[in-house]
Amino acid sequence: MPVLLWAGTDEWRAESAAVELQEDRFTTTGVQLGITPVPYRLDYRLETTADWVTRTLQVTAAGAGWRRAVELTRSPNGRWTCRADGAGTVDLPLPGGDTAALAGALDCDLGLSPCRTPCRSCGTG
Repeated sequence: MPVLLWAGTDEWRAESAAVELQEDRFTTTGVQLGITPVPYRLDYRLETTADWVTRTLQVTAAGAGWRRAVELTRSPNGRWTCRADGAGTVDLPLPGGDTAALAGALDCDLGLSPCRTPCRSCGTG
């Protein structure tokens, strides 16, 4: 299983991800460290089904005195669900939201991360 490492180019940020690639799907588990908008550690796991369609994305971000977590899951019929929670005090919004805005979506991309769902038409990023 390859382990990928990279750094942000616009601000200080570092990330490591282990990628388990199969013929038509993949699983990525990673960690990102950053300082903006507040110092944080972000842990994630992204799993796809056949044809590179997202099955689940689990993300937990934490810093000094706070934590935010979200799990997005896409059912085989395309319905998204979201479980979210947060604790502590930080000037960040609570996670979660209305999954109706995700209707028709096939992927989840991680913002500020080169780790994303590959293109379904060519099987690459």
